[in-house]
Amino acid sequence: MLATAFSLADYEFIVIGPGAGGSPLAGHKTLLLESGDDQGDNTNYNFWNFYVRHYSDDNRQARDYKTVYSTPTGETYVGLRPPPGSTMKGILYPRGGTFDGSAAHNALTSIYSYCGWLSTQTSSSEVVLDDPQLLGLFLGGVGALGKPANLLTLLAGDINTELPKRDTEPAAYQIPVQTDDGRRRSPRERVLTVRAAGHPLAIRTNCHVTKVLFDRSVFPPRATGVSFLEGKHLYSASPLARQDNFFLGGIPGTAIPSREVIIAGGVSNSPQLLHLSGIGPAENLRQWGIEPLVNLPGVGTNLQDHYEIVVISRFPNKSSFLHGCTFSYPEGPDPCYQRWQIPIHGHRATYATAGFPVGLLYKSTVTTNNTCDVLLFGGPTGYRGFWPGFSVNITSDHRIFVWAVLEAHPRNRAGTVSLKSTDSLETPDIEFNYYDTGSPGYEEDLQAQVEGILLARNALEKQPTPFKEILPGPEVATREYIIRYAQDTAWGHHGCCTCPIGADDDPMAVLDSKFRVRGVTGLRVVEGSAFSWLPSSFPVLATYMIAEKAAAEILSETKEEL
Repeated sequence: MLATAFSLADYEFIVIGPGAGGSPLAGHKTLLLESGDDQGDNTNYNFWNFYVRHYSDDNRQARDYKTVYSTPTGETYVGLRPPPGSTMKGILYPRGGTFDGSAAHNALTSIYSYCGWLSTQTSSSEVVLDDPQLLGLFLGGVGALGKPANLLTLLAGDINTELPKRDTEPAAYQIPVQTDDGRRRSPRERVLTVRAAGHPLAIRTNCHVTKVLFDRSVFPPRATGVSFLEGKHLYSASPLARQDNFFLGGIPGTAIPSREVIIAGGVSNSPQLLHLSGIGPAENLRQWGIEPLVNLPGVGTNLQDHYEIVVISRFPNKSSFLHGCTFSYPEGPDPCYQRWQIPIHGHRATYATAGFPVGLLYKSTVTTNNTCDVLLFGGPTGYRGFWPGFSVNITSDHRIFVWAVLEAHPRNRAGTVSLKSTDSLETPDIEFNYYDTGSPGYEEDLQAQVEGILLARNALEKQPTPFKEILPGPEVATREYIIRYAQDTAWGHHGCCTCPIGADDDPMAVLDSKFRVRGVTGLRVVEGSAFSWLPSSFPVLATYMIAEKAAAEILSETKEEL
């Protein structure tokens, strides 16, 4: 039995994806479409499981201990010795599969609070001061930077303090997070507040957009709406995909705006939707039997991400920062969760933090523009990347401390997002082409990471507690071994730039300066896909900023029409 198709109309704008890019655009009479559900009131979220490749060569990819395989018996294996006959899936790349997008599950790390609607806080100093071992580790980081004055920047405030030399002088800072009274604060809360105030804003979850519709009788073609499938967990990236759909494949529908369609689907879904709608490299589209509407070869290219690697050490004693934290609620008791629910003197303790209270800004010898290009952020966790079950591994050993090394300005622009199928519910192929398989300049990227590893080790040596290095391990001592460690184990989770803005004479430009898709009208892409280069250490605030810029452009054009 097939469900009857239906249509949604009477809206000026349709925004696909109410995350960091889409939510700030919700002005005028707008319909927000979200493929996932709303998990904002849940303690734990389900997220979408994308699997990506860092290298196209299987042997090269297999050197990463995080590589995931499907075994011949249908089980999942993670590691370096898969059973014979296993099929490589790649590296887990979790993305938000809920209303709010990845802003709903990211590490909360942000930049400035934004125009009063996005509040940020730093961790309570009591959280660190009550843990002498943790305090010593952070003071070791201050010492490794070589300037006692860095202690003042650490005590003074967060990494976004408006100091004149913040971007050019290495220093230690507190890391801000997107919270309000210790609770996650993101675009979802703003959208719900606006809707509750009676503004003409509609939100429809469990609606997976499959194609942008066009009027092809005019030139250039004009976007007139979208087709979608309504149903829970339709997209194959969902761990619950197609398990509870009464109507197999969802209920078909369309949504028709009077003004524009705005795509804000993210680094992989935005180019996938454009491809399925006939916008992209014409030759590739024809190979899939898709009639090209506009030949834009840049769609799905230019994929970029930060490189992250870690130094993990084990200490004799457990961190009191995590004392009582079981990370098991609601399945079991969790004193730290109870403390978060009932704050003492206004402090919600550990669970009001992202687990990484302190960061070290560092300027490598290969930096460009004389700016800090490496960020180390530290905390008592086992964070070492992503694989099925990573969240349990992160918190299982309370004697662990990690310095995560993030290269803020990598040079690689050679990643791609391409169709795996014409089925809109199937995930695309995502390949980053790391280091020597990507863009020129990878030697400088590796040098910056080598220096980051050495800085982390120096920070550990300058703190007073005995420790044992777990990763990379003391045997990874030479520059060549550290480079091999980086090439084999690096990962990222800030993908961007697959629908880049560019100049009129740039053949790879997908968008113009007003975020409009070239070759058509009535269609824009507004989120991290629109960047030409990866911005900042954590790109969420830059995404809010371009969304505000796009909103200003749209409002200006709307006023002109009136």
